[in-house]
Amino acid sequence: MIDSHAHIDSEDFKEDFELMLKRAEEAGVENIIIPAIEPKRFEDVIEIVNKYPHIYCSMGIHPHNAIEYDDKSKSRILELLENPKTVAVGEIGLDYYYDFTPKDVQKAAFRSQIQIAKDKNLPLIIHNREADDDLYEILNDEQDGSLNGVLHCFSSSVEFMKKSIDLGFHISFTGNITFKKSNLNEVVEQTPLEKILIETDSPYMTPVPLRGKRNEPALVKSVAEKIAEIKKISIDEVIRMTTKNAKSLFKIATILLLLFAISNESYSQRSRTKVEENYYQEDSTDLEHPYKKVIGISPMIGTNTVVETYYDIDPTKPNSDKDISREGIFAYGASASYFLFDFLNIEFNYMYSKDMKIVETFKGTIDPNIYQIAEITTHWIPNPYNVINYFGTLGGTFFHTSINKVPTTNFGINFGVGFLINFNFDQYGILALQAEWRLDYGLTKAKSPYIEIKDGQTVITEKERTVYYSIPRFGLFWYPKF
Repeated sequence: MIDSHAHIDSEDFKEDFELMLKRAEEAGVENIIIPAIEPKRFEDVIEIVNKYPHIYCSMGIHPHNAIEYDDKSKSRILELLENPKTVAVGEIGLDYYYDFTPKDVQKAAFRSQIQIAKDKNLPLIIHNREADDDLYEILNDEQDGSLNGVLHCFSSSVEFMKKSIDLGFHISFTGNITFKKSNLNEVVEQTPLEKILIETDSPYMTPVPLRGKRNEPALVKSVAEKIAEIKKISIDEVIRMTTKNAKSLFKIATILLLLFAISNESYSQRSRTKVEENYYQEDSTDLEHPYKKVIGISPMIGTNTVVETYYDIDPTKPNSDKDISREGIFAYGASASYFLFDFLNIEFNYMYSKDMKIVETFKGTIDPNIYQIAEITTHWIPNPYNVINYFGTLGGTFFHTSINKVPTTNFGINFGVGFLINFNFDQYGILALQAEWRLDYGLTKAKSPYIEIKDGQTVITEKERTVYYSIPRFGLFWYPKF
């Protein structure tokens, strides 16, 4: 599980911080995200996330503290967003329940911080209390296809939930859905599971039956249990999907990969030194590579997040383009790799994925979407002589998509980062475990069916469309010894 919103930097956890983290771990909490709320606590938040590998944070100023948003605090937010453990801009938004900050000040701070998120390509963590109309107006104005995030501690209506999801946002539920007087059952029931995150909002919003006591990340499981109860599905399914949603939204898997590569620099240097001692004899003209690879093949598996941009949805309105995200689609395929040099190889990759969720969304009135890509990619490896190699990728992509049985094709580029671990089997060759995250961006438009529900009926029109895929993937390459 991922507790996607917990204020564990607060004084409430000062006395038992380590015990609190231990209880969370024992409960199955994999990651925790701390949303900053005011400048005076920024440094405390960063200190925590830098100390604990599984804890991440967001940076922003809460609407209660919007009066503190100025050039100095904005500058500090921008600095702290460069930290790889900072995964979002937030907690930001609007709060009309309390009268702590004038509404115009809240709106100005909100819009400014939204622009920061767009500039940094980061998601938003949004606070909303009794401000649905103004919040939606701002998000709708600012949405240019690059904006996403989560409305945390959601307590609004079904209609507002649907409008928020249509804008590209996730919905996060906390302990308030367990309260006896909660009116959120219908909202939880109708929110698509692939758009739900779970949180505690610690130390607040303690779930029943512990209401009145301090909340903490270990209790996030109570939220998952209530969602499972309302939706009449297993808690395992809720945990699996909400964890996947949080990792995808906040790109936690990517960050871990980058941190893994950085943390292995010193190890890589020691490994290369050892290689040089063993293989690079003075005056030698025949240098032997300890992990020499030529041609390799591998099966590949991963999860595909598809983001489709449809253009001119409503010809009567300017800027009526719309982004549609389809997440958590199982992908599989195969790769073939050829090393031109020790530090450079060319890889051909084919991946196939089939989206059955769209069939459920449109109640069986359309066929599943089928996504196929063929990639030709160069892998650049700065440390080829080590047991663990990290690399960057760059190449071209051919997209072939079938939307409701209508085929379309377009072309694009791909890039990513990854690492592989070499296992040398002497006479037989090299076995390399490879993990990679790659983005495939479509550069050309194609005409495709655009599917929507109007007045309870499925309506299909033809629109121009571009696409990009985000695919974390794993493979096991075999490089025979020649």
